[in-house]
Amino acid sequence: MLVGGTGIGYFVWNEWNNLSLTNVIFAILMIGVVGMLLDLVFGLLTRLVSYQE
Repeated sequence: MLVGGTGIGYFVWNEWNNLSLTNVIFAILMIGVVGMLLDLVFGLLTRLVSYQE
């Protein structure tokens, strides 16, 4: 998440170095929300693909 110099990982690292904890917490929460949404979407796709009667 840190290698590219752009993106959410870089943002978290940069804000941590700037001691902006509110931005760090917000970014971590956004990472969690995106992860939960992706898990939900892939779970639904799995049910659609593996539907058996």
